[in-house]
Amino acid sequence: MLWNRNFSLLIAANILLYIAVYMLFPLIHRWMIQAWSCSELQAAGVTAVFGIALFLPGAFNNYLVDTFSRKNVCTRSIMLLALVGILYPYVSSVEMVVLLRILQGALFGIVLMATGSTLAIDVTPSNNRNAANRVFTWSSIVGMLSGIIIGIEGGNYLSFDTFIVFFCFFMCGCHCACFHGNSMLPCAFRPAVVFVRQVYSFPDLASRNKYDDGTYGFRYAFHYDFQCFFLSLHRKRFFDIPACQASFYQTDEWKDTDFYRTTFYRSWFNAAL
Repeated sequence: MLWNRNFSLLIAANILLYIAVYMLFPLIHRWMIQAWSCSELQAAGVTAVFGIALFLPGAFNNYLVDTFSRKNVCTRSIMLLALVGILYPYVSSVEMVVLLRILQGALFGIVLMATGSTLAIDVTPSNNRNAANRVFTWSSIVGMLSGIIIGIEGGNYLSFDTFIVFFCFFMCGCHCACFHGNSMLPCAFRPAVVFVRQVYSFPDLASRNKYDDGTYGFRYAFHYDFQCFFLSLHRKRFFDIPACQASFYQTDEWKDTDFYRTTFYRSWFNAAL
């Protein structure tokens, strides 16, 4: 049975996670411009740092989920992700904002690996795993688009500090859903040094196949960061399109612009590397 209790809780947790994380993209962009007097390019750079930070855990993602309890890795990473978000109203410089985005990006990468690549498979019967992957992917897209719409439209009515409270609320819901679910597969502890020597020796790291397997998901996520946030933001600005429409489809006028052609092909090229 696909929709068992554990899988349903993971889907709910995944939707809440994506809403919370992607809600901050337009909010932080606007906050950087208004509160810190940053330019559009500087604010966009802070957003790009988050996507780059997804690569920071790298090979150690597999070590964490293979060595420790995947449920603990997931719940503790979610907790740290929420705690880092609470610090935004208390920062005193742009550099600290960048540091927080780097930390959140790295933690988000760990959570993605723990939920989508391990826990969702652990709690799903082997004959339903293809369907589980499709459902999990669509739940990510729904959460992603919902978060962006909430951030863009809600930023016109509520303050940034208020949305930080909402962010913590969504992350707490995500944490509770993961905490009450169970992983079916136990994990045996292995020292980090032994694991790195056995699995991530230099020939393996230099292998194209190893690189593709370890970074495909993060390139996919970074591509969607770019597509869903930057393109929807500029569609709304240049063509006065509501955020919900800008996030879901592209107008013919937008497709004719040089900006669209440049950014669209660059983002797909990044995902295909």
